[in-house]
Amino acid sequence: MSNVDLSIYRGEMKTWQWAATDNSIAVSIVGATIRWTVRTATPDSATVVDTDAVIAKTTADGAIVITNGAGGLFEASLVKSDTNTLAPGTYIHGIELVLQGQTDPVVLAQGTFVILADIVRAS
Repeated sequence: MSNVDLSIYRGEMKTWQWAATDNSIAVSIVGATIRWTVRTATPDSATVVDTDAVIAKTTADGAIVITNGAGGLFEASLVKSDTNTLAPGTYIHGIELVLQGQTDPVVLAQGTFVILADIVRAS
């Protein structure tokens, strides 16, 4: 797992490129399920559900796309509506995957997720 801090302007569209690795060696993610969530704080409960997140994206909803499964590459995208109504500030995020044929998730990255105030806003 790595600590990765991200930032985005409120209402901005953005795509991040990611690589799944183990000791700097690419991990095949062919058929994997990948989830990415952004939250206001670390959940207190041992049972964490994506409905508690302010942003939740998965390979199932198409917001996370595996671009090179054998090479461990994928990208995660946000659209304007994902951050448009969120208050500027510091949130936390995490990405995990479940490899094909497995049930236990592997945390790939986590860190801060900063939503920057936009100075100019279209109506």
